[in-house]
Amino acid sequence: RIGQRMLCFSKVIGVQPDLLVDSDKDKWGICIDDVRIISPSEVHKYMSAEVLITCKTSGEIRRKLLDMGFPEKNIYSVECVESRLIELAYIRRKTDDKRNSSDDSKGVNRKVIFCLDNGAAMGGVEIWALQQEKLLSVRGIDVSYILGDPRHRELVFPEAHTHLIINDEKDNILIKWIETIKGIADEGECSIIVNFAGNGLTAAAAAKIMNPNIKIYAVLHCDEEVYYSQYIQYLQVIDYCIAVSKKIMHTMISRSFPKDRISVMPWHIEISKMFEREYCVNGKLVIGYAGRITKQNKRADLLVDIIAEVCKRTDDCYFKIAGIGDYLDVIKKYVIDQKLTKRVKFCGHVPHNEIIDFWYSTDVAVSCSDIEGKSISLAEAMSAGNVPVVTNASGVEDLVKNGVNGFVYPVGDVEGIVSKIIYLTENKKLLSTIGNQAHSAIIKMNREYDRWEREIQI
Repeated sequence: RIGQRMLCFSKVIGVQPDLLVDSDKDKWGICIDDVRIISPSEVHKYMSAEVLITCKTSGEIRRKLLDMGFPEKNIYSVECVESRLIELAYIRRKTDDKRNSSDDSKGVNRKVIFCLDNGAAMGGVEIWALQQEKLLSVRGIDVSYILGDPRHRELVFPEAHTHLIINDEKDNILIKWIETIKGIADEGECSIIVNFAGNGLTAAAAAKIMNPNIKIYAVLHCDEEVYYSQYIQYLQVIDYCIAVSKKIMHTMISRSFPKDRISVMPWHIEISKMFEREYCVNGKLVIGYAGRITKQNKRADLLVDIIAEVCKRTDDCYFKIAGIGDYLDVIKKYVIDQKLTKRVKFCGHVPHNEIIDFWYSTDVAVSCSDIEGKSISLAEAMSAGNVPVVTNASGVEDLVKNGVNGFVYPVGDVEGIVSKIIYLTENKKLLSTIGNQAHSAIIKMNREYDRWEREIQI
């Protein structure tokens, strides 16, 4: 699968290989895209060739090649294949007089393309992309979206500017991505915002190699290894990297990403000029959760533990949960089985233009994620004056100063979160002080975003 993907990529960027190697004897002698497949026993005939390994057992194959006498510098393991193909493409382009300069632009097109591999999913990445359209359109920039997974339709994107990539087994999905980007960008200047380590990134790289007027801005939304490893592979074609947290930025720099090509992006959260709200000083504490309800990353299984412990220790609070996900039914079943339906209200999918009202109806924002980028949901909760009681996933420290505008606990520390919620039920007068500090932190972040946007100028 990786080999076929890389063959497609290499063909598009003009560095098609001379030979393919496969251990399946039924494939020996046949051609794929005019490239002949040979058996592993024939590899020794090509000792001066570069070998790009595209299977997961690259370590074992690498050792065999070295034993045969292949020069180590000519062997590229699976984690280096894409970067090597890009390097070869640039070498070829520089020797082509017709494409020796990017001054051949047919005109400046003020276009920005957002590549969203997960489609119109209800996620922070997708919500952020929609928010950018308002900010960019003010500057006269045309915004387009490419949605890579048509199964996800939770959010509504502007139909006239949205392109769906339909996964048809008869066609190559990567080719569809590349052709879609090329069609939007044409031959003029265009900025491509890639948000995932997937088809959007690979297609953007291919389009840039063919059209030097394209600029690629790679956004690191998540603190996961796949993002770091893939973005480093594409370092040669990424013009600028945008990290959503300081932790993510420092990790990229530690992996040799140039300091002058990366910065931390603050969120921009819409805030009413008049901030007025009431806290439940005399009523029950309202604990809010808004986001994807999944076990992976969001750790909704720990949310069940928090609900159980809090409801066991106090009657002076209740939960409001907004969102959908594959773990929602598990939580609902638990609530019903434990007869907690009066203590936990499920709000379902809350449209984004109504989420601020949700947060104004709650006092405390709880999160137990183990992996994040920088939570938009948390920032929105703080903008409404909620008191964060959250785990220390990536990006949290950029928003929450422990003990000042919220409370931060180690990932997995259910007892810490529960104890703090109980403490707040007993000290409700603190809500106003801490909540106002949380709101002020978001005002400050918005100012930082305005400065950042002027400097970046996508």
